[in-house]
Amino acid sequence: MIKKNVVKAKSTNKKVAHCPQCGPGRNADIRAQYKQVSDADDGAIEYRVLQCRGCELVYFERHIPFAPVVPEPGDLPLEESDHTDYWPAAYARKRPFWVMDFIFGSNLNNVLVQIYTALDHELHILAAIGIRTALDSATALLRIDQALPFAVKLEQLLENGKIGPDEKRQLELLTNAGNAAVHRQWFPEPEQLNAMMDIIESFIYRALVLPAFTSKLKKGIPKHQRKKKKRRSSEVKGGPN
Repeated sequence: MIKKNVVKAKSTNKKVAHCPQCGPGRNADIRAQYKQVSDADDGAIEYRVLQCRGCELVYFERHIPFAPVVPEPGDLPLEESDHTDYWPAAYARKRPFWVMDFIFGSNLNNVLVQIYTALDHELHILAAIGIRTALDSATALLRIDQALPFAVKLEQLLENGKIGPDEKRQLELLTNAGNAAVHRQWFPEPEQLNAMMDIIESFIYRALVLPAFTSKLKKGIPKHQRKKKKRRSSEVKGGPN
């Protein structure tokens, strides 16, 4: 049987928690909290509504205490540690500033949001497939025929000067990784996914975001004003007689 124990929190109460946007070790105000106690005497599960003192995001925290279990003979000892999770899930990878601020005019924004969501929830295969899809969406914005195979798309990007030989090899590796996740049930490790994200973020930023920022910068720079040459006094008076 579960005993209910509701605790009203004052706005002045605070704790250090993992803000989904700012990261770990951030001060947060406790807006509400609730303790759930069971008859098994294995500790109380604590639920809290928190608000980050930095970005002011309101998020949810659940803290589950470690419940000691007597291992069977021959079993390995269990790791004794509490478990805390958050909703929205804490960011597994920081979003570049341009992800939410830059509108690409296609479904690329939606694809990127879903990739980061998959990373946050440790959905590694879905994230790898999404990265491959993001590459497809980016090539469409660069006016590459979507009916072409990936290898030919990359050749056209190289011919059009959108990528160099080194980046072409990186994108080929990215394509192969996405295909392995789709067709060969490849489960990438976090370090491998981070490498894939480094490649796709760099490509999108350099090929799509930076040109737009450069164009805006060019328009905002005032034009150089040439100084008018002063006329000589003899020319003003009509010159020598």
